[in-house]
Amino acid sequence: MAEYLIVDPIQRTIDRFVLEGGRFRYDACYGRDDAMPLKCLDGETMPLDEIFEPFEEED
Repeated sequence: MAEYLIVDPIQRTIDRFVLEGGRFRYDACYGRDDAMPLKCLDGETMPLDEIFEPFEEED
């Protein structure tokens, strides 16, 4: 596992941690308007507005 994500659907943020030197390092906090790069997708970015859109319908 090269990275892991902690998703907060209420705040609509994702904290990303990446594996470096055998340890996970905090990378960044990404919000609804961001595009987050993912190692599992060979560095392709995922637009987060698509991820959080279903949660907005519940508000």
